[in-house]
Amino acid sequence: MKFYTTTKDTTSLSADAAVVFVCEGEKEPEYIKKFHIKDDGFKGKLGEVFLIQTQG
Repeated sequence: MKFYTTTKDTTSLSADAAVVFVCEGEKEPEYIKKFHIKDDGFKGKLGEVFLIQTQG
C-alpha cells in the first residue's frame, strides 16, 4: 500500500490535504499522476504529491 499526501507536514494533516491510499495492483488516481511524486516524501514544495509511506 502506498500513502500519498499533498503536504509534507504529516504531523498535522489538515482537511485540505489530500491523502490517498493506493493498494498494490490498484491503479493510481489520475490526479495523482498530474503531480510529481517525490520518493523521499519530505523534500519539495507544497503542491507536489509526496509518497510518505510504502508498506506491504
